[in-house]
Amino acid sequence: MSENARKVAIVIPVYNRREITLQGLRSLARIDQAGLDVRIFIVDDGSTDGTSAAIAQEFPDVVIIHGDGTLHYAAGTNRGIEAALEWNADLIATMNDDAVFHEQFLQRLIRTADANPRSIVGGLLLLWDEPHKVFQVGQTWHTSKGGWVIPSDWTAFSVPQTAMMRFAKAGWKLLVEPKAYVWCEPNTYPKPLHEMSKGKILRTLLLDKRHPLNLSRQFIARWESAPTRSKAVASFIVYLGQLAGKTLGFVSGGKK
Repeated sequence: MSENARKVAIVIPVYNRREITLQGLRSLARIDQAGLDVRIFIVDDGSTDGTSAAIAQEFPDVVIIHGDGTLHYAAGTNRGIEAALEWNADLIATMNDDAVFHEQFLQRLIRTADANPRSIVGGLLLLWDEPHKVFQVGQTWHTSKGGWVIPSDWTAFSVPQTAMMRFAKAGWKLLVEPKAYVWCEPNTYPKPLHEMSKGKILRTLLLDKRHPLNLSRQFIARWESAPTRSKAVASFIVYLGQLAGKTLGFVSGGKK
């Protein structure tokens, strides 16, 4: 490899999705790496399905960072970024494991980043079961509707969106390179609250920080990414009202 190759780190947090993770790594192994020194950092947050062992066997050059099950997506990504910075990476790409990549996707991302200093460049996310359909591009803030509003068939509010809003507030450009194709798994949605027992609802909302409906997660997401702090609080109150409207009657008269 050339001494002038640019060091590119790819950071992927994973948890108990061994076959999905291996599929993503196989796809990354096929991308164009000309002129690049690519190193993949997998942050395995305590998987119990043999994910780390399988990666080590099939991809011995991948750096595996072990978590204890408390990192979740955000802290896992941060742990991987820290390792990438210690490696003195020139560029860092963060991504999910449930993705298949066009062979030129990384080269195209880098060209766009080079042409736009102080930018965060994303690929074009497409559904892998309907590869002509866009999975996700953006969303709009509506305080009166509980925060970030996106079409119902797009992804739910999550950590990447929160992080991007923080970058935007700090003056970074948020860009999408439309030819950096990434095909990803369609969303799988958790069981709705009205199908849970009262005890399960309380555990989900108050204790289970891995669950997307956990109130702590929902509040932090709004607090960190809303246009203003007052709008963050107002939107969370609206969200609580919406949640109560959907579940209050069920909780009072439904399952125990």
